[in-house]
Amino acid sequence: MIYWGLALSGCGQVTEENKNSPIHIDEQIKEETISKSGKEATASDLIKGEAEKIQDTNYDFEYNPYVLSKDFLIKYGNEYIEFYRNFVDAYINYETSCPCPKEEYSYEAEFLTNSNFLMFQADAYFDNDKCIYDEETKTIHWYYYSDNRKEHDRKIKEFENQVATYMRCLQKGDSDFEKTIAIYDEFNSRMKYDINVEDRSSYHALMEGTGICTSFSGAYCHLLLQAGVDAITNGGFSQKSGGHAWNIVHLDDKDYFMDTTYEVGSKGSDGKGLLYFGMSKEEREEIGGFNIDRSWYGDVNGLKAEDYLNSDNRFSVFRNCVDFELDRNRECIMYYNKDDSEPKIFYYKI
Repeated sequence: MIYWGLALSGCGQVTEENKNSPIHIDEQIKEETISKSGKEATASDLIKGEAEKIQDTNYDFEYNPYVLSKDFLIKYGNEYIEFYRNFVDAYINYETSCPCPKEEYSYEAEFLTNSNFLMFQADAYFDNDKCIYDEETKTIHWYYYSDNRKEHDRKIKEFENQVATYMRCLQKGDSDFEKTIAIYDEFNSRMKYDINVEDRSSYHALMEGTGICTSFSGAYCHLLLQAGVDAITNGGFSQKSGGHAWNIVHLDDKDYFMDTTYEVGSKGSDGKGLLYFGMSKEEREEIGGFNIDRSWYGDVNGLKAEDYLNSDNRFSVFRNCVDFELDRNRECIMYYNKDDSEPKIFYYKI
């Protein structure tokens, strides 16, 4: 587990403009345009036009290995970005180490590779019986499951393709809210909670659809980051059930708690509802018996929730929602509450 005991040393390099969005290094934005003919439409033209219309709504996804929750920049500053880039590049190039200027950066390695740099779990691991960080050379070290570069590249591509299948639930022009709720629905529909699963990694959850709370929180976080939504994993001790993990998602300058594990395991929604979507701090504490003020902000060392959390009750109407449908055209959610056959409407555009 990551050690939660470092002194708070947040930097002042995060502006109001970018503090609530994930970092995408070398991000490229692609715009698609579809030309339209002015001639009189025939039946074939109409069919072609409908196909073009569908194509135009497709989400233009390209896997980005460099996504990073903004909270790392809050804690460590811009120097951390260089370390992270080197870490990712070294892994992709099948190397076993990379420069790591500060030992405290290595403390975050487990968190990084469980949600942000999830691709790492496709083929590499840290040996807990050996020192990850070399103070003399100022490097971080790891090992591979594969025996050669070709096999390594195949595993990376297989993982990228799997992530891409989740992104099919998105549409071109989706807002952060639409991405968050669409992926929430897609992810929960694929997951099955299994306390006895041997591989509890987030990688396994995305690839095989099974896991526990730590598996789900890391996997959901990674999908959101890939879609351009800033998110982190979070966890705490419940007075009712012990340790548990979930997510904090940044939407419209607010922080909301998302619990895919509780949603998937709920007998009321079986993963189809929004019972645990967009919870406020108060709702997160009530649902499960947690004390958020005593937890750390995400899993980033030294950042306390009480210093950074900014939540509200905007989505409290969903606490009894067991089924829903996203209507992008009307910018609303059609949802059904437990034991109520009449649909309700929530307009989400602010």
